[in-house]
Amino acid sequence: MTKRFAAEQEKQKELEQYLAMLLEYTPAIEVRALPPSNKGPRLSGFFQDAPSATQAIANIDGKFNVFVLPNPIKPGACRGALGQLKPAAMNGCAGNDDIEKRCWLPIDIDSKAKGGQSATDEEIARTADVARKICEFLSSEGWPAPFSGFSGNGNWLVYRIDLPNDQAAAMLVTAVLRALAYLFNEGDVQVDPAVANAARIIPAFGTLKMKGEDTPERPHRYSEVLSNGAKEIVTRAQLEALAEMLPQDAHLGAQAVAGTTWPNLKEVLNSAGIKHDVVQKGRLTWYNIYDANGTCPFGDGQGNGGKCGLGQNDNGVIFAKCFAAEHSLAEWVQVLKLEHAFPPSLISIKPIIIVNRPLPMVSDETWAVLANGNNPPTLFRYGGELVEVI
Repeated sequence: MTKRFAAEQEKQKELEQYLAMLLEYTPAIEVRALPPSNKGPRLSGFFQDAPSATQAIANIDGKFNVFVLPNPIKPGACRGALGQLKPAAMNGCAGNDDIEKRCWLPIDIDSKAKGGQSATDEEIARTADVARKICEFLSSEGWPAPFSGFSGNGNWLVYRIDLPNDQAAAMLVTAVLRALAYLFNEGDVQVDPAVANAARIIPAFGTLKMKGEDTPERPHRYSEVLSNGAKEIVTRAQLEALAEMLPQDAHLGAQAVAGTTWPNLKEVLNSAGIKHDVVQKGRLTWYNIYDANGTCPFGDGQGNGGKCGLGQNDNGVIFAKCFAAEHSLAEWVQVLKLEHAFPPSLISIKPIIIVNRPLPMVSDETWAVLANGNNPPTLFRYGGELVEVI
């Protein structure tokens, strides 16, 4: 047996074990094969056992980038002939409405610097470092160990969950990924919030990943399973607790107050004698603020263990969070009597809450702010003239 053949056999064994694990949660998995650079026909197929799926993937490995759909597919949603890879136009692909429930929370950490090319060794190292930080943080929050894999260019952390496939679950998963992105994005290494849909495909670990030209600096690499993780699931309460770590004003960003300097929050709180605890959450330094009774300073009747408060990220931007009600940064500044420390331009911006809210409601509020702020007209043009949006 040659070393190359032995290596191929080992990769197929790893792939079969991975697929068998996914099939513990679903009666069939969809395999989807995308041509490199998306040039050419796509293939898809539904498989009810790991050996046949593994063999079908092995037959095309190195010719296609191969992915699988891990969430359980509804009975009757498997299209085309079972156990065969055919052009997707014939077999079809499962969509979000074809998913029975959500059993997996995928977290994709990747470097955006590479564009449509494979990653460099240095980009891979930085991606792995962010994945490690996320895993350690979630472990400290009581989350079980995730399934983890190397995609060939970045890292995946995939946690077991148990959620229905409905709008509320979709919004919760989106909020979780946005919270992780806010807390742990480091420059071009980012958590992708776009992998929140129920029919999300993830890499078929153990196959070759081909992006762009295969060069010494940016070579095509094999994906691989790093760890299988624990059998325990992340509870809905744990997901909601993480989603709540996304500050209510996070969408404002530093660019919303360009030219204005944010105060040093630690110095402001210490100078004012405001009681607080400090917690480091990724790139956000969080200050748990509470009154003498250990409750929220707003007196909302919620203890919250002093979790309400203010945070400052590494860019200096300050955010507010109240777990009992939606209180803006301006309201926090007022209740803590810190108006002297904050320039008016920093606290006059009315936040639009976007976490766990229907998109039409967020859109309506956004357009209302734009319309009110565009008087006299400064933002929009029609026929070369500045106009108002009505």
